Amino acid sequence: MRLENTHNNEAAEEDILRAPTEDEERIYRETLEKGQKYKIEIETNTVLIPMTNMKLSAGKGWDWESDESFTGELLPVPVKIARRFSKDNLIAATVKGDSMEPTLHDGEPVAYVKQFENGDGIYALAILDEVYIKRLSIDKLKKEITIISDNPKYPAKTYPMDQEGLQVLGKVVFWIHVE
Repeated sequence: MRLENTHNNEAAEEDILRAPTEDEERIYRETLEKGQKYKIEIETNTVLIPMTNMKLSAGKGWDWESDESFTGELLPVPVKIARRFSKDNLIAATVKGDSMEPTLHDGEPVAYVKQFENGDGIYALAILDEVYIKRLSIDKLKKEITIISDNPKYPAKTYPMDQEGLQVLGKVVFWIHVE
């Protein structure tokens, strides 16, 4: 498995994906019961973010029910990425589809920051009650957003920034490739 850090576009080779230990899971569950969203794990230098049931479509769309209920799985995100954002705004979800290949693959977990927009990049977005994960190119002069699939078999689409039904949910800041 290889970790991808989208903050600086370098593989985070020094971070190792692993299943949490029983003790880490116990601590995490106790923390969650106290109303906190995630627990910083000092020894591993990761933050364990709970996976939601949300599926982000890398294809033709996925019905959006805003399902942020937890699956019980945890996504380890390097502290150096997670500490830059409010802990309540980090969301972990699953990619569904092939339109973002070769960058993102079906079934891979991603972390995005709710209500965070910062230039071009990969974003979670909603268009008319369907959620997507796509690359966005934002042209503030023309007041347009171009939605781009990394897979060339899907054409790019351009919308006005004020397009009714278009909502940027947040920017993807981390993902894990499962090889």
